[in-house]
Amino acid sequence: MAIIDTITLPMFRDYFLRSDTYKNNFSYEGLEALYNHIYEYCEDTGEDVEMDIVAFSCEYAEYYSIEKFQEDYGEEYKTIEDIEERTTVIKLKNKRWIIRQF
Repeated sequence: MAIIDTITLPMFRDYFLRSDTYKNNFSYEGLEALYNHIYEYCEDTGEDVEMDIVAFSCEYAEYYSIEKFQEDYGEEYKTIEDIEERTTVIKLKNKRWIIRQF
């Protein structure tokens, strides 16, 4: 048995922003987009997701340029569309995006 709490967007952001290790993993906007992505997953599947910033930081990464992405994944990925063919991409308003790492 466990006691379950619903995490709100401000609580989700606080978990990351208060962490010395993970506070710079995602932008402020990125945290909102990631929260919404995980929340929608829960609604779509009916499954709960445990609040785990380590797991989220390992599973997702935010990028601000294709060049930075290529440093991690290779130059065969020329466009966002190339990346979308391989994994989940969460597009942000400020020309950044979050990917599910592979």
